[in-house]
Amino acid sequence: MVLDGSTFTSQNKVLPSSYIHFVSAARASSYPIFTKEQIRSSEQYRGQRDLVEALLKDNQTYTLKQVETTINGFLKGVVK
Repeated sequence: MVLDGSTFTSQNKVLPSSYIHFVSAARASSYPIFTKEQIRSSEQYRGQRDLVEALLKDNQTYTLKQVETTINGFLKGVVK
């Protein structure tokens, strides 16, 4: 199971330290998706390029909501 704020098509589940957002398959396919390189080079994430580089995986696509969830989850993380 992926715990990175990914989009699924079954139901909403709340897991410890994670939130998974479930949507219909039709709605999920309507979100624009981007590669890590596209996100890193975008003007929107200019100030967070280091986070994008460190947190996102190569050869994987993301919606902007997934990117925001990943970055915000990291920034709100607990330091051990």
